[in-house]
Amino acid sequence: MNYLKQLDETSRPTRLQVPEGACDCHSHVFGDPAIYPFVAERSYTPPPAAPAEYRRMLDTIGFTRAVIVQPSVYGFDNRCTLDGVAEMGLDRTRAIVQISGNESAAELKAMDERGARGIRFITVAKGGTSLDLLKSAAGAIAPLGWHVQMYLSSDLIVKMADTILSLPVDVVIDHMGHITTDSSAEECDAVFRLLDSGRVWMKLSSYRVSHRGAPYLDVKPIAEEYLRRAPDRCVYGSDWPHPNLTEFMPDDGPLIDLLADWAPDEVVRRKLLVDNPARLYRF
Repeated sequence: MNYLKQLDETSRPTRLQVPEGACDCHSHVFGDPAIYPFVAERSYTPPPAAPAEYRRMLDTIGFTRAVIVQPSVYGFDNRCTLDGVAEMGLDRTRAIVQISGNESAAELKAMDERGARGIRFITVAKGGTSLDLLKSAAGAIAPLGWHVQMYLSSDLIVKMADTILSLPVDVVIDHMGHITTDSSAEECDAVFRLLDSGRVWMKLSSYRVSHRGAPYLDVKPIAEEYLRRAPDRCVYGSDWPHPNLTEFMPDDGPLIDLLADWAPDEVVRRKLLVDNPARLYRF
């Protein structure tokens, strides 16, 4: 799969003019494995996807800010992610990192100065931080004003809802909380309860939770409900360069166009793309 092939085919969205300062809040970069080696226990092996290519995609769709998220394939080695922030510019880029729990306060502060604004826990792929460290890690990052970003299955969200609400920091749920049109009432209620707490954010995306594929009509009512419940705590992520896909490659332009249907109100759309990310990631 050529992750970068799609960039040459992606055109600026035709229906949606994104506001100045729009932020893509979920992306990854992958470097030369000789410089940035992958962990041995991983769920996929991505090809290179450089910051320059990512910047070109953002320029194409009209976004000016970005958040690079540490992918599971690098484990706790955050160099590629933080180097990507440096290459793209700290004025327009932030990072979400993974930590082992052994980092000193000085090491966390150094990552903060390089653009880190949160830590990621992922259970749907190998290479993530153990959930056993969730409470202690949240305590360690609280003085920095960081948040916890969690990529969990919806059934695990049900089990962990009380723990999530007990943390001393805000929590961002990845990839729509894995809620789909087939999710149970219990799973939906757990996610809604988190959103209604005022301390949990939702990262909107499309294709990973769709059963129907493009144009992802089955995702629209879920996105609409999240935006209705928490318009001040939703952000958008493209998931560029769309790692670990084997059958198709999304076109980033049409993905952005979906927001015209999900958030037809320009005020809500500006919150989603500009105001909420600026507050969460401290741009």
